[in-house]
Amino acid sequence: MRKTLLLLLGLCLAAPLPAATVAGIDFPDRIESAGTALQLNGAGLRRKFFFKVYAAALYLPQRQHDATAILASDPPWRVEMHIIHSEISAAKINRAWREGFEKNQDGATLARLAARLERFQQLFPDLREGNRLVIEHQPGQGVRVTLDGRLLGEIGGEDFARALLAVWLGPRPADDDLKAALLGQ
Repeated sequence: MRKTLLLLLGLCLAAPLPAATVAGIDFPDRIESAGTALQLNGAGLRRKFFFKVYAAALYLPQRQHDATAILASDPPWRVEMHIIHSEISAAKINRAWREGFEKNQDGATLARLAARLERFQQLFPDLREGNRLVIEHQPGQGVRVTLDGRLLGEIGGEDFARALLAVWLGPRPADDDLKAALLGQ
């Protein structure tokens, strides 16, 4: 009996624990993205009114709590979104992307990004509870979007990647509490 308890205790201690759990979704402390080691910067919950929409995590090469510094430095990054809401239509998703870009970019930048934003918006189908959306950026390679492990598409340009990350980390994010959580604050 004692040996069994010691074995169980040893197995429990050896098993990796998630670095963060948000709304029942576990996010690991470290991941690899296109051969680059990234670590969890922060994780939180996106709410719209009183609805839980998705749990998200931001991964960076090293932890950074200053949004301005992150956006200025153009590091490799990954945002994982686990859909919690029962269903989110593609139209609602696309409206949210457009609003996020419009709130955080000036008119000239929006004009320069317009065609790529439209292509980005066309990638998204309706999302359902349990879907896992991964948006990642590697400098020089653009933004890559996968849904449940299936590639939806890629959008080029460091300027687009920076503007996209600003939807979460910019001066006027979609959700201030989520921004703080992603920054590990």
